[in-house]
Formats: sequence, structure tokens, C-alpha cells
Amino acid sequence: MSLPLCFDLPATINVKLLHHPSRGLDINGEISPDENGGFRSIMINVQSDLSIEIYMTGVTVKEGQTSTHYSTLTQVTAGSVTVIIRDKDIDVSIGDVRLVILGHEISGRKFLWPVFRQLPLDDKAEGVLVVNLDYEEETGAASTVKVNGQEVTVSRSSATDYSVPVPITVDCWLLSAQAAFQRPSTHFYN
Repeated sequence: MSLPLCFDLPATINVKLLHHPSRGLDINGEISPDENGGFRSIMINVQSDLSIEIYMTGVTVKEGQTSTHYSTLTQVTAGSVTVIIRDKDIDVSIGDVRLVILGHEISGRKFLWPVFRQLPLDDKAEGVLVVNLDYEEETGAASTVKVNGQEVTVSRSSATDYSVPVPITVDCWLLSAQAAFQRPSTHFYN
């Protein structure tokens, strides 16, 4: 069985998690400066008049000039967006896109981890969490994989999978973000 691919991004940057220009949908994440720190915040912009900011302490919904902060278990609908705040996760639905943002705490350090449960039905979206990586391991070359037909040098590593409620450590092929994205990783920075 093939190992999954993994890559690192610099800390304390904002990255495009999903960008869908024809829908006016942008989902961005601010990476925590802590080692393996996940995300400090997730920002969702729908068209030009609706934004949702998600932090470990709650959710702020800005619709036009009105801004409301939620920090307790609740369900909020604003425009085409529904946000359900639970104890350990926040469920966001935007049309045919469904995103669950898990809250994790490790050694007293709290952070967010976004997981797409459903992506747009069309293929017009781009972003760090929607990159389609088609790869195969090269026979006899333990440190080489072909990503979208291009040979890439990798090293065996391990990473924590935070996309599940109880994180697990998995072995993976570590490669540069540029090799994973097939373009400069700065393309995904905000």
C-alpha cells in the first residue's frame, strides 16, 4: 500500500484553503507559529458582504455592517451559509461545500484543523486543501515518486493526522510544498 504524501508550510502565514472565484467564495487559514500548531483562525468570505471568522474561542459572523459573536453551542444561518457550533467542532455549509473545523488541544496548546467533507461539485476550486495529487511510487527508488507525471524526490517521514477527532500519527512521503502543488507554494499565500 502506498504511503500518503505530506508537506510543510511556513508558520504564521495565511494560506488559501479553498478559492472559488466564480462563486465569490474564499476560505483562508492562519497557520499557528507553534510547531505542528495547526491553524490559529479560519476566515470564510462569501461574496463581498458576508464573512465568518472562526477562532478557538468562538465564531464571528459579519453580514453587511452587522457583526455578531457566538461562543456557545448554536446554529447560525446567514445568507447561504449555515454554521453549527458544537463542543469540539464547527460545521460550516455553503451550498454544496461542507467544511468541519475540528478543535484540538495538545499539551495545553489549542488549535483548529479544517477538513472538507464535501467539495464543490465543479472543478473550479483551488487551494491547499483541494489540491489533487495523483502520484505513484517509482519501482526500486524508495526516495522518488511521480506527482502528476513529474518525478519528485521525497523522504520517508511521519505526520500527525488532525483530520480525525482523535489525532493519529501516520507514515508519509515528505516532499516540498512546491512539488506537491506543482507551482510555487506562494501561489497559495494570502
